[in-house]
Amino acid sequence: MTLKYAIDVAFSSATLAANRENPIAMAYGFASAELGGSWHENGQKVERVEGGTEFYFAIFDVAEKPGTVVQVVIDFTAGTTPFVDEKNPISVGEGSGLQQIGLGVSPGCNVVGYKWMAGPYTLINEKGTHEFTVSVSLLDSGGNLKEFNVDPEIQVEGPGPS
Repeated sequence: MTLKYAIDVAFSSATLAANRENPIAMAYGFASAELGGSWHENGQKVERVEGGTEFYFAIFDVAEKPGTVVQVVIDFTAGTTPFVDEKNPISVGEGSGLQQIGLGVSPGCNVVGYKWMAGPYTLINEKGTHEFTVSVSLLDSGGNLKEFNVDPEIQVEGPGPS
């Protein structure tokens, strides 16, 4: 059975930061699906994935008036990514690897929100644990720049199906 994986991150761009110098924390949850099948949630524990499979980053703004994501940065603590031919950090924005989807469902976070997606990225065929930070920069509905972040990890279990 070949799977594809995703991390869903969710936030409300209407959130006010207590300290504007620091980013606002986001919720996250992992999801997986058989190729051609529906996504289902995998929770917030370390996500164990098969090498050689597809991995996506899905961003959800649950605000009544969603903001506009201008940049997403995925930065791996070890300095290298677990993806084939991808340099660290991965930085995507509108017109450069970030797709604006519209209203969508996050199985990983169990929310409905305005959705953006980056990927697919192909996971390497080497075992290892990969800690990373997902940072989202957006303009809220009032035109204010806001920063959100979260720091989960994925564990590549080795080569997957060929």
